[in-house]
Amino acid sequence: MKILQLCTKIPYPPKDGGAAGIYVFSNAFAKLGHNVDILAVNPPKHFVNEHEYSMISKNIHIHPIAINTNPHLVSALKNMFFSVASYHVQRFINKDFVNKLQDLILKTSPDIVQIEGIYLASYIPVIRKLTKAPIVLREHNVEHLLWNEIAIKETNVLKKLYLNIQVKRLKKFEIQQLSNVDAVTFVTKEDEQVMISLCKKIKTLVVPFGVTLYDERTFEKPNVQSIYFLGALDWIPNQEALLWFTKEVWPALLAKFPDMSFHIAGRNAPSNLVDVLNNVMGVVYHGEVNDANEFAKQYNITVVPLFTGSGVRVKIIEAMEQGKVVIASTKALIGIPAIEDEHVLIADDVAAYIAHIGALRALSEAVLATGSKARQFIHEYYDIQKIATRLIKYYNDIDN
Repeated sequence: MKILQLCTKIPYPPKDGGAAGIYVFSNAFAKLGHNVDILAVNPPKHFVNEHEYSMISKNIHIHPIAINTNPHLVSALKNMFFSVASYHVQRFINKDFVNKLQDLILKTSPDIVQIEGIYLASYIPVIRKLTKAPIVLREHNVEHLLWNEIAIKETNVLKKLYLNIQVKRLKKFEIQQLSNVDAVTFVTKEDEQVMISLCKKIKTLVVPFGVTLYDERTFEKPNVQSIYFLGALDWIPNQEALLWFTKEVWPALLAKFPDMSFHIAGRNAPSNLVDVLNNVMGVVYHGEVNDANEFAKQYNITVVPLFTGSGVRVKIIEAMEQGKVVIASTKALIGIPAIEDEHVLIADDVAAYIAHIGALRALSEAVLATGSKARQFIHEYYDIQKIATRLIKYYNDIDN
């Protein structure tokens, strides 16, 4: 099968959850013998040089298009007052992308076109003109719900007004596109149900993010003096989570366990967040790391204190496969059917974090036991090769 993926950023190297959630499927398709062309926006914020993906699988071909998708005040105001389109979507519309899309379709004759996220759905009419291949929209998140949660929390009156208008526009666009594609896949049952309630006549499938499984992991004496956070720091929910954790949770943890350290790594952190992190006692901000896996190997306990967002947190799945103890919010674990206190630990307030970390420090063997059960769970539910095989079968059956 020839698969054409449309992406809002180059998914390799998979340095963050969004990129990993795309590339893991591209790689799995390639391993199954399918040919994958990736047409990707290459924005300034996530710019990738060609040499970084030059050694990728021979079955995967990346075609980057440089587009400045950064929001700008003037263009945002023009959109606000002289357009009814979603500014989130409008920033990804580009003539060079259209030209390359047309060229790829004519040259490769794809059997399936897989659009990674709602922001590139504007190109559906271009695709329809050139091919009869089914178009599948992969909804990584229900984007209008994510932005609605951000708008609710916004305290600036003008920003709140602007965000509310954009949420309405994005919601309208997102619902419209459900009827313009041949199928929609969601990463959680919860997201699927939300969108079915808004557009009942859609063909859907829940396809969780998967991970590459490793047969062996070597675990030494667990590190219970350190915890870590790993994630894209240009993503607003991650920023909110870290600001809350470092302000509310970390001081209480440090007061009770003064030998602890909190290690944070991620790309594209805004300067105001960096300033905060660098001025919190016991917090070590590493910035973007060359190898996320090598960074994570140093620690056994990760925290994911998210309170905004939909979809599934790829970094949680990856951490569980690595045998980490994941302490996460209820929100962060939506879509992951792990059992509380067996595969994961849940914490939504300061007291819960203190209780969980205190228990792990008191019985360090529990760290290895929980991590081992987490790995077993991931191997059962999130084997990417099994998931990709099921998805390919679904693609073959779309027209039936």
